[in-house]
Order: sequence, then C-alpha cells, then structure tokens
Amino acid sequence: MIWYSSPYKEGNIGGGYNEFCERVPSSEDWICLTDADAMFLTNGYGSFIEKIVKRNSEYGLIGAVTNRVRDERQCYSGSFSDEMNIRKHREIATDLMYEHGTLVEPFHLVAGFFMLFQKETWQKVGGFTENSITADKDFNEDVKRFGKVGIARGLYMFHAYRLWESERLKAANSIDHLKTKKQNNHV
Repeated sequence: MIWYSSPYKEGNIGGGYNEFCERVPSSEDWICLTDADAMFLTNGYGSFIEKIVKRNSEYGLIGAVTNRVRDERQCYSGSFSDEMNIRKHREIATDLMYEHGTLVEPFHLVAGFFMLFQKETWQKVGGFTENSITADKDFNEDVKRFGKVGIARGLYMFHAYRLWESERLKAANSIDHLKTKKQNNHV
C-alpha cells in the first residue's frame, strides 16, 4: 500500500511529515510525500509509482525529476525551467516515463517536493527533524547512513517552486517559504 499526502504544519514541516507518517498503519507500507505546489501529469501515475516501488524496493528513499528545484541536477535536462505551459510539462512527463520506465538511479539527495519511502525507513531514522527548514535534507542524510537514496528517472512532476520570483537565482535559492511568519518578519 502507498499512502499519499502533502502535509503542512506552520513553521514545522518535519512535524507535519511525522504526524502523517505516524498514521500509516504498517511498517511495510510506503509513504509518498509531495509539496502542495507539485503535481503529477500522467494518467495512471499511481500504478506507475507502484511499479517503481516493486522494482526498486532496495532504496530507502526515492525522488522524482522536476522542472524547478534548487538543485538543478534533479531538474529535467539539468536546468531550472521558467516554462509555464503545462502541456509542455505533460509531454516531458510522458516522454520520460516511456524513455526511462521504472529506472531508479543512486542520487546524492532528493528534494522534498516528492519523497517516496517505506514507513520502516522513517522508523529506522527516527522520523523527520522537527522545527527545521532542512527536514527533507536531514532525512536524506539519515537514510544514507543505512540505505540508498535514488531518483526515479521516469517519474516527472511539475513543481511551481517559487514561481512568482522573477529572477531565477533568487527563486532557486530562496527558502523564505519554509520559515514561519515570525521568521519572515510577517506579523
């Protein structure tokens, strides 16, 4: 079974992730966490993700390819995209699914817009770091201590990450959206 969620907890994303993971009933079940600004674009994405899990269960944590994320190595074609035509992104998602299928390759760190792992993995590492804006990065490092982190080359998600930022570098490096209102000086 794969459980899907886009948890949110103001100023404590790791706490939100942990609350959801705790609710998953079995340690053998898989958990798919996504950002609220990320979306699947292909028909049958759920059955495709099931195939990825069945064929790559040796991985402790699996990520996806995207259009916009801070680490461009996880971006399609290795570059941050300002393309907003969703049809083009659907074409990319379909092409990658057929080109790479369920292939998962070892990867240094997967971004939190899409994280796929077994509840057992979450239990082994002691959950996500709470009250930290680096909960996803910390989780990657914890998983790497005992297992493999990989990226599903055939799984692509559109990610609106910092879409409103006009400057690419500013958008890619901004973490303000992860901070609490108080940390952002918004009262």
